[in-house]
Amino acid sequence: MEVKRVKIEEINEVMNAINDAKSFLKPQSQQWQQGYPNEETMEKDIRNHNLFGVYLNNELTCVAAL
Repeated sequence: MEVKRVKIEEINEVMNAINDAKSFLKPQSQQWQQGYPNEETMEKDIRNHNLFGVYLNNELTCVAAL
C-alpha cells in the first residue's frame, strides 16, 4: 500500500472512486447526493496538492482531500 498525491492525469480514476462512494452512500444517506464532490472540485484539490490517493499494486483504490 502506498499513499501519495494524485496526479491530474488520474482524474478519471478519481471520479470512478467518487462515483462508487456516492453509489454506496445513496441507500444510507443523502451525503454526496447533490452533485458534490464533482470533477471540478477534484481537479481543484489535485492542482492545490490537497488530494491524496491510496494505491494497492499501483492501482488507485481511494482518495482523500487533506
